[in-house]
Amino acid sequence: YGSYTPFAEYEFSPGQKVLLYAEVDNYQSKETARGHHTSLRISYEIFDSRRQKIADHQFETNEEHCRNRRRDFFTVCEFAIPEHLSPGKYELRLTVADLNGDKSGQSSIIFHVGQRAATK
Repeated sequence: YGSYTPFAEYEFSPGQKVLLYAEVDNYQSKETARGHHTSLRISYEIFDSRRQKIADHQFETNEEHCRNRRRDFFTVCEFAIPEHLSPGKYELRLTVADLNGDKSGQSSIIFHVGQRAATK
């Protein structure tokens, strides 16, 4: 938790693999026979400079049982910058849905797509 190295610049190439790291606050854990249960659904949408949605993805639900109530939670999602993106400015909007608490939150970043990386 809190141990990551951010990109110096948010500039990527089509097809480039990236890790999306998110720290989650204010989620609900339910006490069960297996321990404290946390259930989060993470998804993202990508918008172009005209605010048109051009890509989206929902990851598998992140579920965890823990002996003690968690005080912090983070998730790491791996994905590739969509191959079809042209050079330009984009917004990635991350949504985390707390399935136990029936609530969600969003965060977004602006990133740039440059030219496709040369292959050998």
